[in-house]
Amino acid sequence: KNQELTSKEILNHIDSGMLVKKLALSWSGGLEFMVDDQLVVKRLRFSDLIMERAEDVHTDSAAEQFDVDFSIMNAELASFIPALLEAFGGEDTSHLEAA
Repeated sequence: KNQELTSKEILNHIDSGMLVKKLALSWSGGLEFMVDDQLVVKRLRFSDLIMERAEDVHTDSAAEQFDVDFSIMNAELASFIPALLEAFGGEDTSHLEAA
């Protein structure tokens, strides 16, 4: 926990055959999440930075604030998902080619 991934200690563990089971990450300062050894994203959370951005928009009702919150979070996810897929080696389309 709370270790620099490129530190000598971590690299020594990897070189000795140890494997990562879970990895907590922050993406672009807006999303925090955990990735497990099956590449499953868990504990996805919008950071305070994103929540503050939503609070900076003046709204007259709870419904309008919900729309603002949803739009800001949706925009963040729209950028995050393609970047995550690319980081994991791209989307698996092998099942599409077999059909």
